[in-house]
Amino acid sequence: MVKMGGAIAGVFAVSSVVGFIKSSIAGLQEIEKSNAALTNSLQGRKDVADRLIVQNKELGSTTLFKTSEITAAQSMLAVFTKQENQLKQLMPLVLDFATKFQVDLPTAAHIVTGK
Repeated sequence: MVKMGGAIAGVFAVSSVVGFIKSSIAGLQEIEKSNAALTNSLQGRKDVADRLIVQNKELGSTTLFKTSEITAAQSMLAVFTKQENQLKQLMPLVLDFATKFQVDLPTAAHIVTGK
């Protein structure tokens, strides 16, 4: 009976590890997709996108939003302006708005920009 319990525990442990790996891969794919969308919105200006992504990682570590969500919202903003400084200034405002009014980031970006 003890061997059976250990085997069952082992199956659950392996299942948990597999679930974690799948979740991690999905998260990485989400990050890559949002990073590519930002670069595309900036008309291929990867240098600017890379600097904005650094800011987004910092914002993601201090807010309720994931970095990929922040980057995706920023790619929406980049449709309206390609100016790095404007995008850096807008993103914290969008995050604050989304948090205060309990809306998602795309909605907040739309309202903040008026577009």
